[in-house]
Amino acid sequence: MNNLKALSLPNSKQGSDQPSDPLQILWQRIEKHKKRNQNYKNKVAANYQQFCELVLPHEQRQIDFLCQQIMHLSSFVTRKSFTSSERDALMKWISEDMDYLEVNPFADQSRVAELSQYIFEQLKTRQGQLAESVSEPQINALRAELQHEFGEWLTLSDEQLKACIADPAVLFEHIEAMQAARYEGEQTANEEAFDDDPFANGFYNQFEPDDDAQYRDFAKVEQNRLDRLFKGSQLNKMYKRLAAKLHPDKEPDPARKAQKHNLMHELSEARRAKDGFTILQLYLAHFDDDPEFDQTTKDNLIPLLEQKVRELNSEYRFLQDNHDIETLVWRQFKDTSKKRIRDKMLNHKAALEQECMAIETLLANCTTVKAMKAELKGHLKQPEFNPFLHLDVLPDFLVK
Repeated sequence: MNNLKALSLPNSKQGSDQPSDPLQILWQRIEKHKKRNQNYKNKVAANYQQFCELVLPHEQRQIDFLCQQIMHLSSFVTRKSFTSSERDALMKWISEDMDYLEVNPFADQSRVAELSQYIFEQLKTRQGQLAESVSEPQINALRAELQHEFGEWLTLSDEQLKACIADPAVLFEHIEAMQAARYEGEQTANEEAFDDDPFANGFYNQFEPDDDAQYRDFAKVEQNRLDRLFKGSQLNKMYKRLAAKLHPDKEPDPARKAQKHNLMHELSEARRAKDGFTILQLYLAHFDDDPEFDQTTKDNLIPLLEQKVRELNSEYRFLQDNHDIETLVWRQFKDTSKKRIRDKMLNHKAALEQECMAIETLLANCTTVKAMKAELKGHLKQPEFNPFLHLDVLPDFLVK
């Protein structure tokens, strides 16, 4: 037999020996894991609060300056006096800035979308200029690259290729039509092959029903166990006593009535979900008596507590692997002490301020093609001719 009060006592009040009863071991493990998870949540929340105070305004200022820089650089896209290598360096610069904004969790993505549309319009204008002067060898080079990627599935005339250069959306229409035709043909072939394969059909029919039956059997056993736990056991009696004590309709005080309403909701959810741990916790918090568990209750309660341990461990892994903004900031700045975390944030803030000043200088001084040419010297490369270079919306093989 196990008494309920012993579960709620801290280790220091139970003696120095480790508990030997499985129910007590599980209960203490659950309490320990809950505390661990809550401590982690508190650290992440406190870290993000400090980030918002020290760094966030500077993150937003840097994003604003970066948007201004992208608009400024994009205004040079249609200028005809750039060499091919200079234009490639310009597009690479714009593309890198856009990549940064698109993954930045603090950037307004509607503004990023507007920038992307502006860049696309500038590129479209430039592509129209390029299509007017494209040579026959360049047309043949593009055709060869498309056929290398798609084979005979995508065969375009010279006029169609020129139209694609002038407006990349036209190329997408050809590619989508080709892919739809290929997919339809492959699906039809696969379905016919499966229908004609007696081994595949026999394998599916033999094993698939067994999997379903095993799952139904497991679910039935689990449901029976939970039903036994909540019917005619101490846990069911505890639930009824709690429901009587916590019912909000019996409370005249408005503040306590609201509190009891929340507690009653928690209790009802625990009963619905067969959450024995929550019912026990609520009972310990609201009653001082010391009932004992019969063997049936104990045997059916232990698996529930084991499941609670697994859930808390799963929650902890989720918290660590989460991709919400608070957790991302925690992973960026976490360290061995609060001082080291603060120093990291201050260093990051200084780097953001320095970048803003650099962009401000660029916007003020780089206002002509001549000044932009000088700025691009550090970005120059010599790629082969590709009329679609750095156009984000095109397939990867066209932007190599």
